[in-house]
This record gives sequence, C-alpha cells and structure tokens, in this order.
Amino acid sequence: MNDTKDSLENSKEQTGNASVVFINYNQTHGIVGDLMESGQDKFFVNTLGQSYLLTGSARQTADYLVNLAQATNGNLIVDAHSQGTLLTYVAMLNAKSELQNILKDKKDTTLKVGFYGSPINSEDSQA
Repeated sequence: MNDTKDSLENSKEQTGNASVVFINYNQTHGIVGDLMESGQDKFFVNTLGQSYLLTGSARQTADYLVNLAQATNGNLIVDAHSQGTLLTYVAMLNAKSELQNILKDKKDTTLKVGFYGSPINSEDSQA
C-alpha cells in the first residue's frame, strides 16, 4: 500500500512530470472497509448504473474532476491507482455530462486518464 508521498512520486514518474495532475489517493480503511466501499461503487454504480448510490469518496472525486477541468480549461491529467481507479471511473461516469460540456468546444484540450493496478475492466473504462 502506498502513502501520499509515494503516490505523488509514482504519479510524477508515470505522467512524465506533467504540470497539472489529479492524484486520486484514498487511504485504506482496512480490508473489510475497502472491500465494502469498492463493492458499493462497482456493483451499484458500474454494474447497475445507480449513480445516486455513489460513495462519498466517489462524489468528492466527481466534484474535484469537474472543478479542475473548469480551472484548467480541460487540460488535465488524471492519474489513479488501485482503488483510486474505481473511484475515478465511477466519478467520471457521474460527471460525464458536466465534463462533456466543459470540453465540447475546446479543440486543443488534453484530458488524459491513466489507470494503474486497476480493478476496472479496460473495456468498461472506454465508455
């Protein structure tokens, strides 16, 4: 398990030291707590499409993504690892229309998303 400092260092290495990076770090709540949180987001949101059942961490991630996309005119690199990939993915599903509105008329915008050590199927993340 990585701490915040390791997450920052890993992100710098994986993104080529980009100027704006959103690191979705979610500290562990123990194996049972992490499984419950991940299960809620994966099953209810990813599988059943019930976004009103997002965990607080996923809702917060959606808010951060929208705010950062607005502040950077959509030029943003999102870097997530392990459970952070699930949080980021369901957050992006939840904020999809808002992110699309921010990006729709910006031809030179770069919004990149990187998932590492992900519990999300790569085919699902291309939605």
